[in-house]
Amino acid sequence: MKTSDSQLDSAPIRIGIAEWQEGDAIASEGEKLLRALGREPVLFSAQRPPPPGLDAVFVTGPFGSMTPLGKYLESLGSGERPRLVWFITEQLPDPQLPRRSIILLGRLRSAVERAAYRRSEDGGWRLRTGWSGLTRYGHRFRYAGDAEWLREAGLLDLLVTGSPWRAEQLRGLGHDPLVVPSPSYYPGWGADLGLDRDIPVLWIGKTGSRRRLRLLDRLEADLERRGIPLLRIDGIEQPYVFGEARTRLLNRTKIVVNLLRAPWDNTAMRYALAAQNGALLVSEPTLPHTGFIAGEHFVETPVASMAETIAALLQNDAARQEITGRAQAAIEKASKLEIYARICSELERRIEEFRQEPAGREI
Repeated sequence: MKTSDSQLDSAPIRIGIAEWQEGDAIASEGEKLLRALGREPVLFSAQRPPPPGLDAVFVTGPFGSMTPLGKYLESLGSGERPRLVWFITEQLPDPQLPRRSIILLGRLRSAVERAAYRRSEDGGWRLRTGWSGLTRYGHRFRYAGDAEWLREAGLLDLLVTGSPWRAEQLRGLGHDPLVVPSPSYYPGWGADLGLDRDIPVLWIGKTGSRRRLRLLDRLEADLERRGIPLLRIDGIEQPYVFGEARTRLLNRTKIVVNLLRAPWDNTAMRYALAAQNGALLVSEPTLPHTGFIAGEHFVETPVASMAETIAALLQNDAARQEITGRAQAAIEKASKLEIYARICSELERRIEEFRQEPAGREI
């Protein structure tokens, strides 16, 4: 750890931000926010060791394997390693499963992931030949298992979630997460451009599960019977779009559909993308993961009646625009700066606690 006992109050902490790919928008936004808060952020690849001299490392997602970073931190002594902050945004296993089953299967999946990676000569990490099939599935159990591995190894200093509901699930698995508002609003992800909304209904994103694919096929057929086309941007019928192309697509859209891979999923990003670009989100019932309120910021309806609800909304521009206006106002009030300030405050409080612990004690 870079900060000495006498420096914490006077020197800004230096924070590494893990990038999952080149040009990672979430990491880049985090860098700007931390810099605005007076910290010293630096970006690094999640597949390579972080630069030396860091006080902390921020990870969001994960949108890749946690093994490279975890293995690197595990190789350092408690006094020299940066503190790890993980903002977990990905989904966990079915909460209806017994706690013991989630823990056991999570441990197994996490262990397989760690065994599958090896350190390469250039300092990065690579999957061992022939192991890709073993690491292709069970990611929800991997997230749970990785969180337990990192906590038990004394490497996970602060686990953060934007969902109060998920926080309860994490507490049931032995964690003590910090709960902040979901950081789904990113200034670079869109704006209302005032375009002609010539796309009635849009699905955007991976199907990702048999459940979601089945529901999407059913909705498309129900809409087709009513003469309403559904545009699917799912990487199969149409390629994915990002950046300005996605912004323009959403600005041409009246209604964005939200269907869940599993009933407990958190799809906060889709809520924010629709609101930010002035499209109305119509969703099947979800758990309360976000601050968006059904009937006020989006429309909630069972899938069986979703096509009928969408048809009515397409005939009522005033009602649709009233809801999208409230959603836009809500998203504009979201302050990611305040969210990162809370995370930094809690991190620095815990760093101070670590400093006060007896010498030689492993954290």
